[in-house]
Amino acid sequence: MRDVWASVHTHHVRTNGSPKDDTRIIRLLDSLHLAGYPYSIHTLGKRKFEEHWGISIKDEIAKLAARYEASLAQRRRPTPAGGKE
Repeated sequence: MRDVWASVHTHHVRTNGSPKDDTRIIRLLDSLHLAGYPYSIHTLGKRKFEEHWGISIKDEIAKLAARYEASLAQRRRPTPAGGKE
């Protein structure tokens, strides 16, 4: 049997046929992303996927964006004199 936990995919969330936008993404296991799996986003569609898994894609986008922004802020933080924190 194939290992369904093998990889994580980036799913670009589009609205009304908009182009891919790297600021509107969620991370999904391949079995939750790819068509051909019964409970994937490409099989169920966004609304049914949210209902089945009990999530809000909009909230997941916001969480990932906040983590990304926090990581950027951490990298931008000035290092104290002497190079140690």
